[in-house]
Amino acid sequence: MRSGMAGFSASNKGIAALTFTTLHLCTSTTAFQINGDTPWVVAGSNNVAASSVDEGDAVEPIEYQLALRDVQLDWYRVLGHPPAIQTYPLGVTDTVAVNASSAVLVGGGARPPPPPPYTGPVVYFGTLENAPWLTSFDLSACKLDSGVEAHCVIATTNGSIVATGNSTRGAIYALYEFAEKILGVDPWWRFTDNTPQYLGSIEVDPGFTSIVKPPAFVYRGVFTNDEDLLGYFRLDPAGESVFDLSTWNQIFETLLRAKCNMIIPGTSPNPDEGHIALANRRGLAVSQSHFEIVNFGAFMWLDGDVAPRELYNWTTNPDGMAHTWKGAIAANADKDMIWTVGLRGLWDYTYCPAGITQQACGDMLSSAISNQTMWIREMQPDAKIITYLWSELLSLFKAGVLKVPEGVHVIFTDAGKGKIGGLDDIHLANGLYYHTMMLDGSSNQITEMISPALVFSQLWEFVANASSLYYIVDNVSDMLPVPVSTSAVLKFAWDPAPFTEHGSATDWNATQHEFLVNFSRVQFGDELAETAATLYDRYFAIPLVHQGGGDEWIGETLGGLSGGGAQDIGNTGAVSNVTAAKATQAMTQLQPSLAYVAALQNDVVAFGAKVPARRLQFYRQHIAWQTACQHFGYVAVNELSLSLLATTHEDAVSHANASVAALDGLFEAQRAGEGTGQWSGVYFGDRLAYTAMQSRRRQVLHYQAVLLSQPRIYDSGKGYYSMYQYQKPAIANYPLFYHSDDYNLRDFILMNVTGSNTPEGGTFSGTGKVAMLSTRCRAPGGTILPPGPGSSPLAPGSGAMLPLEQCPSIVARYTTDESDPRTSTSAVTYKGPFEITKTTMVRAVCVVGGEMRVIVHNATFVAV
Repeated sequence: MRSGMAGFSASNKGIAALTFTTLHLCTSTTAFQINGDTPWVVAGSNNVAASSVDEGDAVEPIEYQLALRDVQLDWYRVLGHPPAIQTYPLGVTDTVAVNASSAVLVGGGARPPPPPPYTGPVVYFGTLENAPWLTSFDLSACKLDSGVEAHCVIATTNGSIVATGNSTRGAIYALYEFAEKILGVDPWWRFTDNTPQYLGSIEVDPGFTSIVKPPAFVYRGVFTNDEDLLGYFRLDPAGESVFDLSTWNQIFETLLRAKCNMIIPGTSPNPDEGHIALANRRGLAVSQSHFEIVNFGAFMWLDGDVAPRELYNWTTNPDGMAHTWKGAIAANADKDMIWTVGLRGLWDYTYCPAGITQQACGDMLSSAISNQTMWIREMQPDAKIITYLWSELLSLFKAGVLKVPEGVHVIFTDAGKGKIGGLDDIHLANGLYYHTMMLDGSSNQITEMISPALVFSQLWEFVANASSLYYIVDNVSDMLPVPVSTSAVLKFAWDPAPFTEHGSATDWNATQHEFLVNFSRVQFGDELAETAATLYDRYFAIPLVHQGGGDEWIGETLGGLSGGGAQDIGNTGAVSNVTAAKATQAMTQLQPSLAYVAALQNDVVAFGAKVPARRLQFYRQHIAWQTACQHFGYVAVNELSLSLLATTHEDAVSHANASVAALDGLFEAQRAGEGTGQWSGVYFGDRLAYTAMQSRRRQVLHYQAVLLSQPRIYDSGKGYYSMYQYQKPAIANYPLFYHSDDYNLRDFILMNVTGSNTPEGGTFSGTGKVAMLSTRCRAPGGTILPPGPGSSPLAPGSGAMLPLEQCPSIVARYTTDESDPRTSTSAVTYKGPFEITKTTMVRAVCVVGGEMRVIVHNATFVAV
């Protein structure tokens, strides 16, 4: 008999007295066998139009069909033959009603559905809504009425296997639970090179039961952020996303297998990009970070091409910001979204200017949040909405000056390095934004850094004290390098019980080791699991890694030291005291880790000789590459520092050569980690600031060349977010990627009044003066925008905004009598700011080169 951990319950607010348990029960009864010819029974009918995914399952929702297709491929890989799918519909006379939450019949005249007419080993899949005959099996042990997304896989004494769940997502999770527990499929296999292994047949104990209770957090997912690896490696050939839809689909599938139900898909996508719709089609809700409010694309405005950065101003030009945000909301009003409201600077910095009072800052942000919430609810009345207390927002919230509308969930954030900020205030939180990767100059972009022990201890503090567990998102950057820490977050988010047996007194290192043994068992097998787990324990205990110094620290230190040394020698012929001091500091930081990681490197290499052939690639990709990155990276930094501090030219050259040699070792391990399969070449994309190992190597080579008086070494270099350059050709359609007649900032006449401006107009006293602007009317320079669909050939410059009257080819026609300026005979042409003395609705439309645009901006200016 094999059973899971005992139930976990608590009476604090964070746990809400729920019990989360996963059980895997077996008996000694004679097992039955399934093979590639064992039939599947699914909901369907020959009278139903063919599914868009496969034959016979069209009655199920598309997200379920796609998951079923994944499991068909699992079955084929493991058992060698496609499943023999049988459809079992209910006839008209057999129609029954089933409560999908409790798997019981409802309605006065309801009667048990007839059982499917199959014998022998058979697998039954379906949602309870569309396969109510699943209730002919005894599902009482599954306790599907315990909550949304509860699910189970059970085997019966007559050779049946049933997989279903509460709600469509619960049934989807049941499919993947079957794949993992029966077929042995690693949920992370697409990112761990653990392709499902051919077995031919499988013995199943008739007492097998896997019961998965509802999750602790309502919404659980990841944020693919700063995605340079995938963005450069898997460039979308259609130019419509930061990387191709096939890669997005692999990510979505993996998240569903890991029991996620939500994703923030990218750093700054346009709101109507196709991968957002694909996430919904796969069954994932889509959310946004604190930076891309209501899913608007900040990067193109940040670049200055859409409009000058100074126009992103809630005080002077709230109408332009409102038009942008409303366009983003409208693009996804029909989708399953978890909307983010807030106000953040375009470069992810605090919005409020220096010197402003806390009250004034809070009022400004509260106004934006209130309006965003109103607009969202106008377009999607049952909307799910969150706001992040990122950085300065927590202090504003605690001070009572940041007002959050009723029904908007408050999300706390970590402070980086795996540490949650504001632990003393967690009782105010409804959710958490966490990082297992972070672009901050010293953390990690291409290797693991956040230990499972730190994950569990920090998340326990949150779960034990939070107001509610509505939402948790983990920033994973490109996801590929961090399956250990990310899996730790997601497993805990579903069920904290196995990791928190003794609450705050839990031995987190022991809990980590147990988790790593289970992880290693899947990746390397039972015999090597303990050894592998110990190596992982030692990796996370590397002193510099444990202190929050990851591959970014290595890259940033290499770049700073080599760049400083080359510049110093080029300018004065000697290393400056400033650069020498930085070299000394780097060596001091490294000393506790150098010998430690060298010993670990030797043991990891020795472990490789024991790894089975089919798992060698993951070994090279993960523990071998990541240990080598730290080891050779540290040696490269140390030798570079010794070179800068050398007292003779000969020693300086010798140590510089040794630094280059260490980097050669690093890249040899990196290439082995990439392998020859689907991830071959993935580190081609290591381009963003801080890590950027290829650029760092060239900087060290340049320093070496300066020492030897040789020609300089050049590097191509990349912009900070150049993988988002694909959005440039669509700037004419901003805030959307594709043309819209309803939302287009270039065709939206901006208006403000001398007084106070609001998204709907503004207020003034006495005499108000109304001015109009257009983002088309700008000084020359910068990027010349392509005409794009729905735009005129008159592409504006991207310099500073000019008074509209200085652009004769761009005209605003307006009315003050509430008539339509596109057709009204009272419409006049804007010649410059004009005066109003009473409450006035001004309606304006843009005319470009004589062509009337579509969008009419209605602004009401109220006399007070």
